[in-house]
Amino acid sequence: MAFLKLLSLFGVAFAAYFAFAAKEPRCERRYDVGLAAYAPLSFREDGRIKGVAHDITRELARRTGCTFSETEYSRITALKQIELGRIDLYLVVAIGDEFLKVGDFHHLYTSGRTLTVTQEVGNKHKTVDGYLKDKAIKFGRVIGSRPAMSVAEEDKLVKAQRTVTTTDPENLFRMLKDKRIQAVLYPTLSAGYFRKKMNLADETVQIVDEGAELDVGYISSKRRMSRSDVAMINNQIAEMKKDGTFLKILLKYVDKENAPKSL
Repeated sequence: MAFLKLLSLFGVAFAAYFAFAAKEPRCERRYDVGLAAYAPLSFREDGRIKGVAHDITRELARRTGCTFSETEYSRITALKQIELGRIDLYLVVAIGDEFLKVGDFHHLYTSGRTLTVTQEVGNKHKTVDGYLKDKAIKFGRVIGSRPAMSVAEEDKLVKAQRTVTTTDPENLFRMLKDKRIQAVLYPTLSAGYFRKKMNLADETVQIVDEGAELDVGYISSKRRMSRSDVAMINNQIAEMKKDGTFLKILLKYVDKENAPKSL
């Protein structure tokens, strides 16, 4: 009798376990993911990866049960990795023609662009265009990333020797703080992040370029991602936007006024 009672208890325990397991997402797929190596998209803190792209990837892993293996890449290196068929996804990135030859672009949000200038020149002009045309204003720019300025705008500044280059976005705003440059034109989300992180609110003036929009999203590899893979990722991201998780991730790194209005 005691044996039958014990057997019955085991049966209930196993049934409960399998009922719980059935509710958990199951996936045997492993995705190799490239994270844009620019804060606040991804960055290292205390030896750990953090940032918008990392948090989106972790949330996808939680919701799907799939494995997402992360590596940080610059825009140029990520393009090469996709060409060689070494990664499945690259996020978060502004759309660019160079990626469309080897991957597909998927929209995440629409970003504006913001000009951040030193307090000393903050009243010289009312528009971004005014500062771009002012020969006395020197801009900072990041090598290897898609700038918020157009190719034509950037070419004019470079030709006029009005730029100081760096490979690190944080150093871009450090140069602004040290007054080595007078202006930085950058995506609104990132500009807000660095202005807050580096305590630049009292030292700088920001001008939002109302007419400019940047399409921001992720790239999926044409070689490695199937239609069902892409559909699964897009469906999960749509759910994240619908239930507010996506916006909550962004607000960990920027104030609401710098978050994309499209969300």
